[in-house]
Amino acid sequence: MAAAVGAIKGVRISIIGVSMSGNRSKEERNGDASWQGQKSAFTRERIVLATINSLAEYGYSRTTMARIAKISGLSPGAMQHHFKTKTAIIKATIDHLNLKRIADQYQDMRAVPAGVDRTDHSIDVYWKHLMESNFGAYQELVIAARTDPELAAILQPAYRSFIKMWRADAVEAVPEWHAGPQFELAANVAQYLMEGAAYGMINKQLSETEVKELLNYAKKHLRPRPPDDGDDG
Repeated sequence: MAAAVGAIKGVRISIIGVSMSGNRSKEERNGDASWQGQKSAFTRERIVLATINSLAEYGYSRTTMARIAKISGLSPGAMQHHFKTKTAIIKATIDHLNLKRIADQYQDMRAVPAGVDRTDHSIDVYWKHLMESNFGAYQELVIAARTDPELAAILQPAYRSFIKMWRADAVEAVPEWHAGPQFELAANVAQYLMEGAAYGMINKQLSETEVKELLNYAKKHLRPRPPDDGDDG
């Protein structure tokens, strides 16, 4: 406890010293800049995570600047210091969601249980991610973009970039698939079948049994087939 108090006192002394001295070293100034940068990044992430929570729970139209500020625990003025508009927050949120989904996929796709087919595992991984709040938040943006040209202009190029990264990683994680027209067709079937099923689950239009049947169907028909006997390639 004494050590902790000493550390706190040391911080307070350092802060007082900074405020009283205008002749600080370059290292001190660089250290302050680094800390301020980290603090700013932390606050921005806090705002983005609050936006994701709001999208998942309240939808796009009810995700206002005031609601985001309330969820994040920041004042509207403090939040607007980092993001001037809702559009700026949404753009940062889309970037965060895409990168988070890619990072999660990269990690989970390579944790294949013993004896499990890699294609089957990739389908299980994507379905697991579709059941997380990140996808629910993303779907709210997709639906809203249909009638919001400004949102669509942000979402569409980000989506194309996400798909490109997602499929490149899928080919690397499941080398039985080779990049090309057949892979793109299989990826489209798997992706849109599962995303449609996820939307059905979110809206309680599909039962867990029906979803399981769809996933088993996908696994059965999307496993890479060995080349025909007469195929030289």
